[in-house]
Amino acid sequence: MERKSKLLALLDDECFGVGLIDVKWGILMDEFDDAAIFLVLIFRDRVEAYFSLYDEEAPYRNYLGKGVAEDIEPAKEYALADLDRQVYLNIH
Repeated sequence: MERKSKLLALLDDECFGVGLIDVKWGILMDEFDDAAIFLVLIFRDRVEAYFSLYDEEAPYRNYLGKGVAEDIEPAKEYALADLDRQVYLNIH
């Protein structure tokens, strides 16, 4: 069975990101040495940030945190906090 990250699944949706004016992305290493990919979509009225933690090998984690705010840094903070809750506190 082919596995796909939740972030890649979002990118497959043709309606995802409609109206965006800029995109930023990168990789963040957290305090547990996990690499999370981040994607920031900038719209005229908001910023949407996504952090993805996906493993192709065991333990096969597939989490996606999302944050929305008026500016980039708060949106990233909200998305990272959402991801942390899912991954490290197992709250879904």
